[in-house]
Amino acid sequence: MTPTDRDLDAEDRRIVAALRAGGLDRRAPLTTPRQVAEHLIVRYVARGDDVEWLAHGGLGGGDRDSWAQIGGYARRKKVDCWHIIVERVEGEDLAEPAIFPLRAVYADLHRRMFSGRQLPLFAEVS
Repeated sequence: MTPTDRDLDAEDRRIVAALRAGGLDRRAPLTTPRQVAEHLIVRYVARGDDVEWLAHGGLGGGDRDSWAQIGGYARRKKVDCWHIIVERVEGEDLAEPAIFPLRAVYADLHRRMFSGRQLPLFAEVS
């Protein structure tokens, strides 16, 4: 059973509206490393979390189909906290991890969700 808009609190309704405004359907399959990277942080961007918090929060996640993390190690090579590492897409491990600048992914998502609207109070776009 999926929740209806009436079942969501004000915060969740705001997040859902931002996701829809950016054309970001969380049910769509993640078929590219960039989509996996975006999926990792999209809810935090929609909520208005600061990019600094994301960089230093040690965020990572996935399932059998995809895996991404902020900073850490990619094939025994240290990657700083200002990058998103994607190692698995559509159930297949990548030959080489895809690495994306966190600020660029954050800024792109933020622009897609909030263009033409007032920016959230604590969001940093740079």
